[in-house]
Amino acid sequence: MRVKNEDEDIEMVVYYDTDYPSAWIANKSERIALFLQNKAIKIKTAEELKEFMSDSIEKENGYKKLVVFSQDVIPDTIAESYTSTTTLREFLDQGGSVLWMGDIPLFNIGKKGEKKLNDDAWKNGAPVTMLGVVPIFAPTVKRGVNITYEGKRLGLKHKWSGIRPILPDTKIKSLAEAEVIYSVPYLSGILSKGTVDRLKKPTKREGIEIEAGIPPLKMSYKTEVNKTPEMEVNRRFLHEVFPNAWLKNYNDNYPFSGFYRIWDFLPINFPDWMLEELYTVIKSIGHRFKRVIK
Repeated sequence: MRVKNEDEDIEMVVYYDTDYPSAWIANKSERIALFLQNKAIKIKTAEELKEFMSDSIEKENGYKKLVVFSQDVIPDTIAESYTSTTTLREFLDQGGSVLWMGDIPLFNIGKKGEKKLNDDAWKNGAPVTMLGVVPIFAPTVKRGVNITYEGKRLGLKHKWSGIRPILPDTKIKSLAEAEVIYSVPYLSGILSKGTVDRLKKPTKREGIEIEAGIPPLKMSYKTEVNKTPEMEVNRRFLHEVFPNAWLKNYNDNYPFSGFYRIWDFLPINFPDWMLEELYTVIKSIGHRFKRVIK
């Protein structure tokens, strides 16, 4: 009788499609994808990625699937809208996992044949509405990140100066973090289009307040007659620590699954050790999957 190898149940793929755009790691994407392909990780195009995720959702086996993004712009094949009603979010909710590096996740959504990035996704709040995270613009990093115990266990070793952290949350596990001298939260699109349309009506002065993050960050959205609505924040962050690398889990049944985010910076160089460290992280995620495979 043949003994079943648990590794056969775990499937890892890398997204790479030359017909779709990338952002901060644009000139590194091919190198990343080919390196992982040589490690027996299959390359998936945008259309193939849609099939891969949809099949996992249908078969309910996403908890042993990982997608590594060698391009930091998500394709519209799995991000059909700017909300949580997408193939990507269904894949995450069902227990699937993603590994992301580079620019803010979901800040842009790529379309086939369009190399130039448009601003529709971030203006419509895709990072918030699709992933449920609030990014921080943090150009004034005091020093390189501190890799947490969880980050070291995952395989992160080398420091970097991250500039796109997020607000902490109860479902977010920090893998690396750093103190930022001055920073502001990303706010666009947190409110629904219906609310925005309502506020655009030339009536009386109106406003609405929302809260996000831990501790809650209060934000207000207001407009005046015949003026475009503007989002305002009653707080700026000074010398605060935020997660630069993190894991957000979307399914309590599979606590090691979710959205893994590392290296929140624009790498001028991408040395061999980064490729090897990336592969170490990928293998560590795979080992975590084995714990829930029955």
